[in-house]
Amino acid sequence: MRVAAFIHTLATRYNPKADDQGMIELPRYFSRKMIANYAGVSLSTLTAHLQQLMEEGRVIFNARVLLIGEENEA
Repeated sequence: MRVAAFIHTLATRYNPKADDQGMIELPRYFSRKMIANYAGVSLSTLTAHLQQLMEEGRVIFNARVLLIGEENEA
């Protein structure tokens, strides 16, 4: 999934260390709107992808935190 790979790349660029569960935290100053703009998708498309990735256990997100699993590397 292109969006997952993009978020993973962005997260590792700013936070190269994964936690003990293999999750990488995207810095909080990246809003969903910023991520959508960088990825070249609409905010609603990004949100739909994040929901799907969350259901698959590949990301954890809420209003303030977005964690992405290491396995999402491009």
